Amino acid sequence: MVQSEPGSRHQPDGAVPTNTRITTFTTTTTTTTSRSRGYFGMGEQKCILTQSCCGCSLRTGSLAIGIIGLVFAVLHSIYGIYNGVNGNGQGWVNMIVGILNVILCAVLIQGIRQEKRSMVMTWVWVQTILVAINIILGIIEIIVTLNIVFAIVLFIVMGIAIYCILVVRSYAFSIGGGTGGMA
Repeated sequence: MVQSEPGSRHQPDGAVPTNTRITTFTTTTTTTTSRSRGYFGMGEQKCILTQSCCGCSLRTGSLAIGIIGLVFAVLHSIYGIYNGVNGNGQGWVNMIVGILNVILCAVLIQGIRQEKRSMVMTWVWVQTILVAINIILGIIEIIVTLNIVFAIVLFIVMGIAIYCILVVRSYAFSIGGGTGGMA
């Protein structure tokens, strides 16, 4: 619509006087879509990182997490075997947990190499469950022993573990179609 300034003459249709102000209003409509295909109604786009620590790409950070996790899992398995051979029954349990972590890290690394979101998200879900279990057991341990040093170490280690999960999860969303879940 053409609005004339006060005191200007109206021109014939189609002509715009030189001292006429044209006002345009733009309306932006924002629609919110629910993309909560994950469990418990969590939106999948929450806590998405754009890069890993030190400015690395998500792929590089995820690969580093997989390789470092693989090294620690192998060492954990060896330590479990050592304890088991020396008569500690818990050592064999540690060996089994270490071997499962080796398999899980191998799945993560292969998923990153092949850019298969389902393999990467398998690691994310299993690690999320393991971190939750470790936090619960750690809190119980803190309550029973009242060990403040253990509480600080638990807080730092679980913070690093959660950050690693967020990096790998963000990478999974960057390679996938954005759907939630493991498939």
